[in-house]
Amino acid sequence: MAVVVLAALGGGAKDADPTKKVEEILKQASQALAKPDYDQAIALLTEALKRDAKNANAYALRGIAHSRKGERNDALADYEKALELDSKNALAYASRGALRMESGELDKALEDFTKAIEIAPQYTIAYLSRGSAYNIKRDYAKAAADFTKVIELDPQSFIAYANRGQTHLYNQELDKALADFDKALQIEPKFVAGYIGRGVVYQEKGDLDKAFKEFAKALAIDPKSTEAYQARGDAWMEKEEPDKAIADYSHVLKLNPKDVRARVSRAEAYTEKGDYESGIADFQEALKHHTNNPDALAGLAWIWATCPKAELRDGKKA
Repeated sequence: MAVVVLAALGGGAKDADPTKKVEEILKQASQALAKPDYDQAIALLTEALKRDAKNANAYALRGIAHSRKGERNDALADYEKALELDSKNALAYASRGALRMESGELDKALEDFTKAIEIAPQYTIAYLSRGSAYNIKRDYAKAAADFTKVIELDPQSFIAYANRGQTHLYNQELDKALADFDKALQIEPKFVAGYIGRGVVYQEKGDLDKAFKEFAKALAIDPKSTEAYQARGDAWMEKEEPDKAIADYSHVLKLNPKDVRARVSRAEAYTEKGDYESGIADFQEALKHHTNNPDALAGLAWIWATCPKAELRDGKKA
């Protein structure tokens, strides 16, 4: 696909307006990112940079494509180059911030998001990203303020309402959380995360029946939503129905075998129902993907130290 597109863009004669041609390529690359077709986007942006080696936006966009492919080092190099060429490139700052947030460098991420906002005070994505970083740091007041700012700039931003709802949920402000998730779904009735969030609020309020209805709505819209299966599995565990929880966690693992949270959750469900062998297997599999996962380590330690099945106890391993 990328080869065909680039061939069409190449042409025979020298471009009459090279700048215009580069802008056309950037537009096509943005469309490729949205599909998503990251390889095509990278190919297009590399072509754009051959034509204009000082185009900071091309580097920033190519960094985004690399990031979404999981190519962190290439992404970071492109963001750095973009900022070397244009120290006021808000897209590069915000994108580098997102990359840093993913790797746990929260303070550096916050610096990048704040810089992007200083350059472009109406850049809603930067506010959303900074709010998410504040949530991770449990600075819920600042997180809510950033999401509120997005709502002021864009009253139809259902994502901002949902994110603020999540902030209220983290802070156990359940009525406020419910109101925000309601508003998000009023704006976008097919917003899966809105139903999941509202379901978790109902679960926190102790109304599991309503919670299950919300998770069912989410799965009706997106039958492959791992978040919805995970949330419903957690609700089944709270209802003390580990078999149903195991079924939902298994759906998650069928869709993503490397999902550590679902693997640990299923291990805990197996342990709850007395299937300690399966629990051990899942805990150990989780540790292959996250060697220091505290829940997996604690689960194994409990089985090896106090398991009702004497043949599974192992004091040395515990």
